[in-house]
Amino acid sequence: MSSSDFATLLGSDVAFYFAGEQSPRVEKEISEYVANKRSNGFARADDKACRRALLDAMIWLRNKAKAEGGNAVVGIVSYYRKDEVKKGAVIECHAGDISSGVALKGTVVKLGNPGA
Repeated sequence: MSSSDFATLLGSDVAFYFAGEQSPRVEKEISEYVANKRSNGFARADDKACRRALLDAMIWLRNKAKAEGGNAVVGIVSYYRKDEVKKGAVIECHAGDISSGVALKGTVVKLGNPGA
């Protein structure tokens, strides 16, 4: 699964900003959420299973943002077993024989007009 697959499957109506990345002005902070997703790891390479779990977590955050009236998720960190890792887009994934897991924590927000 490539970066272009992520872009296609996530769409462009919700923006994602990992910890340390500058976002446009936040107009309204809605709430913080944790997405904890697992992917089938049976007969699948660890990197593919981890990328799928990451995508599923990002899709969950996107759907939560849309449902709550947000247009971005900011301050995204890896949050596996509540261990917060703030290293930009470094995401912790635990891969096993049966499944792989990723947890992300981020804040759903409504961004103001970047050009304003």
